[in-house]
Amino acid sequence: MSDVDNEMKPEEHHLRKQDLSLVAEVRKDGVVFLSIAGKFGHDELFSVIAWTEKVKRILREESAKNEGEILILCDLSGLRFFDRSMIAPLRELLAYDAQFRLRSAMSGCSP
Repeated sequence: MSDVDNEMKPEEHHLRKQDLSLVAEVRKDGVVFLSIAGKFGHDELFSVIAWTEKVKRILREESAKNEGEILILCDLSGLRFFDRSMIAPLRELLAYDAQFRLRSAMSGCSP
């Protein structure tokens, strides 16, 4: 078990399908950890929308606990395929995030 695994709180949301893994967790240190791995394609659109709703709930809860401030770490290192149709739910999630005071970092992606 890695150090990251040891730092997770019980409140975790994992969606693992054949070719897609979506994770949303709050670590003990209060950092919201998000991970998208595998094939992020149109066939999984409804799963991704459901996951973004879980992320929104986590952000609301963490914002209430921390006076509106949220720390987010997003890991995209396992992303193998990205379909353009998936941009809409992610864009909506980013628009939702705008109401919070965020500090975020992203790893595993390049332009």
